[in-house]
Amino acid sequence: MAYTSIVHKSIAVIRDGMLDDQRRMLIAAGVARPNLAKGSERWVRAESLASAIFEGLSREVALQDAQMEDSATGEDLDRLAARLNITRSAGAGATGNVVVSCTGSVVYPAGLECTSPDGLRYQVVAITTAVDGGAVPVAGIDTGKRTDKTYSTIMTWTSPPAGSATTATVDASGLRFGADADDDARLRRKVIDRRRHPAKGGNWSHVAGFAEDASSAIEKAFAYPAVYGPSTHHVAITVPAAAATQYTRAATGALMLMAATGILSQTPEHADLTLTTVTDYDLDLVLQVELPEPKSAGGIGGGWVDALADRWPTALNAANPHAITLNAAPTNPKVIVVVSDAAPVLDAHIALWSNSQKKLVRTRVYSYTGAGPYTITLYDPIDINDFASGDYVMPDAENLEDYCSTVASQFALLGPGEKTAVAAKLPRSYRHPLEQEDWHTDFTSRHVGALSNEHTEVQHVYLVEAFHGGVSAGTLPIACPDETTTGLPPNCLRLGRIGFYEV
Repeated sequence: MAYTSIVHKSIAVIRDGMLDDQRRMLIAAGVARPNLAKGSERWVRAESLASAIFEGLSREVALQDAQMEDSATGEDLDRLAARLNITRSAGAGATGNVVVSCTGSVVYPAGLECTSPDGLRYQVVAITTAVDGGAVPVAGIDTGKRTDKTYSTIMTWTSPPAGSATTATVDASGLRFGADADDDARLRRKVIDRRRHPAKGGNWSHVAGFAEDASSAIEKAFAYPAVYGPSTHHVAITVPAAAATQYTRAATGALMLMAATGILSQTPEHADLTLTTVTDYDLDLVLQVELPEPKSAGGIGGGWVDALADRWPTALNAANPHAITLNAAPTNPKVIVVVSDAAPVLDAHIALWSNSQKKLVRTRVYSYTGAGPYTITLYDPIDINDFASGDYVMPDAENLEDYCSTVASQFALLGPGEKTAVAAKLPRSYRHPLEQEDWHTDFTSRHVGALSNEHTEVQHVYLVEAFHGGVSAGTLPIACPDETTTGLPPNCLRLGRIGFYEV
């Protein structure tokens, strides 16, 4: 038997073992009925001694945990990381573009600072020549998620160059991906990755590490060695998926510039670098789930909101995409037009998934007209800007928002696909780390099964169909398609539309 960890006995087990030994010795010494009952002098002594022994054993386990990368925390984890020249990141500022106002052509030097209305500092990432209305990439000097800024935020230059206005505005994409200081989980992943793939001599791990060290806002860097020939490498960076950024894995241009600078400053001049982020490849999922009936209908609750007689929709459409969908983008906050094989049910609790915002919105059916498509008047208004034709409509469930989040988080565990399909290149140019080792590329039954693993009320889950751009993506496992065009970002699967329906 191989021992992989120290497991010690509880206080009760240690105490009872000591009392058993005393019982035998006393009986052997002629004591017919030794008093070892709870509260007796011998029991109290055994309990006290067992507690002292347990404390010593606990310290032994704690020392063991402190020596292992997968269990060390705090200062112990910092010490293990330092052995690999890894330090805990203090965080990163948000990145993105600001739109400038200027007269003629103006040079904005690297390091030029600007501040947001709340006093947070940002700086120009690289020297940029811009005209009026042009974009200049900036990154936060201050760090943390607080540095994220929305569209049209006014930024003030601390020392505007000649010809420039004193202010600029954040562009439509916003300043995004500000990162807080590394927690133990993030630092642990860095340490384990370095152990698994030692960085040395300019190998792929070394190059990817240069990109990741450029900003802690970078989740992971993936390398494609010699994919475009000798002395070439393609590196693709990702950012952590989050609901606030619609689960995108695509980094900003400013973040890519920082990663490219980090690599080029460390690698030989003759090595040709292509640095990109990834392209979100959205999968639309139609799922059937078996959930409990509400308590009002005699069920145990925790599942569907409405009883079967009051629930809508209860069946999938016959035609692809099978899901019940919006026939057109809404123009009235309280009116939607829905494509459904079955007529709506009055007062039914329903939910709509916004594909553009990647969020769930709940409402109820007030009334409807038509014979299909159905024009439905809602009790609760929705934001018409969040929805488009083809978005999915489904019956509401108590934990439906959590189900969507669970599925989206499974996509966040995936990495990008390959950059070449040429058999002669693949042995050298496979994506690193290899898909078989880490950051798998395909969406599989394991990811679908996370629903029932994380939510005990989900008794059964079945993927009916998956689509990309209205075209069937096939059955599980669903592969991430290769992007083989030179210089273009590799694809990375992301949740698109999603609908949950009863089995």
